[in-house]
Amino acid sequence: MKKATIILITVLLCLFIMAGNVSSFHIPKLNFSNRVQSYSNKVADIDQSNEDNIFDDFLFEPVDIKLEDDAFHGSKGLHSYEWWYFDASLDNGFSVQISIQVLNVLNRALFMTGINVYKDGDIVSNSHQRYLKDQIFASTTEPLIRINGKEIMRGYIDENTGDWIYLLNLETKDISVDFTFVGKTKGWKGLTPGIGWWAVVLPRAEVTGILTMNGIEMDASGTGYHDHNWEVTASTGVNFGWYWGKIDSSTYTITWADIKITRISERPFAVINKKDGEYTSILSNSIKLVPNDLRFSNGKIIPNSFTLRINYKNIHLNVNMEVTGLHHFRKFGFINYWRYHMHCSGYITIDGQTEIINEDTMAEFLRFR
Repeated sequence: MKKATIILITVLLCLFIMAGNVSSFHIPKLNFSNRVQSYSNKVADIDQSNEDNIFDDFLFEPVDIKLEDDAFHGSKGLHSYEWWYFDASLDNGFSVQISIQVLNVLNRALFMTGINVYKDGDIVSNSHQRYLKDQIFASTTEPLIRINGKEIMRGYIDENTGDWIYLLNLETKDISVDFTFVGKTKGWKGLTPGIGWWAVVLPRAEVTGILTMNGIEMDASGTGYHDHNWEVTASTGVNFGWYWGKIDSSTYTITWADIKITRISERPFAVINKKDGEYTSILSNSIKLVPNDLRFSNGKIIPNSFTLRINYKNIHLNVNMEVTGLHHFRKFGFINYWRYHMHCSGYITIDGQTEIINEDTMAEFLRFR
């Protein structure tokens, strides 16, 4: 583990100046059917095994979030990675993902912003910019970030309604967003195993505003999400990677993740929010995430569909997720990342009341190796 951490820190130092997203190149289609079949068989063995014997009784233990939790945390050590993530699925078929990232190495900070725009799951525009520390103000007491004096992100709680509201006014080379996120579910935070702190500030939000691409403005309205990770260090790369996603029914929002310790061993967790209500964390051995339809993408085997099942006390969920769009890039030039657009179909039953799930959403798969 120490050796892997040293290697990753060295790579981070080498890549510090050129940090950013590097677009992938096309890999010719090759015959890797034996490798795919072998991996598929291993996944099938897990799916057919006894659920109670797969994982220990790990329970992700989220707690209520405070507004200052979404402020800038910075680095308490020699290095760390911190980011604010927003996405919005719009009513006109467009979807937008927005990120603000901070890479700290040896007390030097590099800030990066990015906007990705998709139409029906396909990438249509993306733009990223980097800034030096002197160009950025990031509050350590509230969610407030400015670039060159201009406010790009601010979060506050409405005194009259109690709603959590976020204002995003971010511009990159070809894209700008002027969005308002109004939270409709209760936020939470927790310490994830081997990854760092994860705050899901807005599990579900209403989004309105204006999206501008190449000088053309369009009104935007839809459903959004916002989370924040901090104290993420190079030791995170000892893991194989992770899956993450969220699913909405009319009343509930399911935020799920699966940390892949190795290619096969894993630690899934999920939190279910009730709209305008409380949230419930699910025991790991009550969750089964099964990757299906394995294919090669950019030289790696990745799933193109998933089945998510939860059976925990009075909660029962069964959802199929089919990939409708796939966007690959490399973080810092070497970490493979796939952003999925997915169609989710299935049901959730709580206290005997069933809701049908039939919606489109975003998810991700990150691989360190």
